[in-house]
Amino acid sequence: MAALRLFGLFDRSVDVGCLTVLRKKPAIPNFTESLIGIQETEWNILLSRLEECGLIFYQKDHPDGQRSWDSHPLVREYFSKQIQARYPSAWRKGHARLFRHLKDCTKTKSRPTLEEIQPLYRAVAHGCEAGLQNEAFYEVFQKRILGEYQYSWGQLGSFSFDLGCLFISLKSHGLGSPADFPKKITRCYLLILDYAFTL
Repeated sequence: MAALRLFGLFDRSVDVGCLTVLRKKPAIPNFTESLIGIQETEWNILLSRLEECGLIFYQKDHPDGQRSWDSHPLVREYFSKQIQARYPSAWRKGHARLFRHLKDCTKTKSRPTLEEIQPLYRAVAHGCEAGLQNEAFYEVFQKRILGEYQYSWGQLGSFSFDLGCLFISLKSHGLGSPADFPKKITRCYLLILDYAFTL
């Protein structure tokens, strides 16, 4: 059950690297204690048994080209709600670990492809769920994804991804309308809207 609960932290397929980082020490209280110290062979057997039960499935064509696992959206939603309600601290710590992993394992390049910055988009979502909204927005989204010259949507055309990041950041701040947005976020919001109307 502990292995299946990990999928509650995600809203899409999970690459092997993210599952591995969640199993590392130190254990996240009320969440990953029983997974610490499991040998790789045992872990693979556990995943295979969950797959045999139809609870998870191996995804061969992951967008990032990595090995990945997925579960039914209802399974993910069930465990997501359970962790948030019963163990809010574990929820934040799990997302914080994923945030750091995704932003640290993604190399910074002057002209990255859209595929190469996908982990950064996921990092922003995990950072916001962890309560690290400012770091996720300013350090990852604004500096590394958007860039000084709005590279992500200006050069890569990633408008929908950028708008999604902006929405997640604002939602995690509990902000409902542009009137509530901090000045720096308002500037970014207006830049993206301006670009949208030029399409």
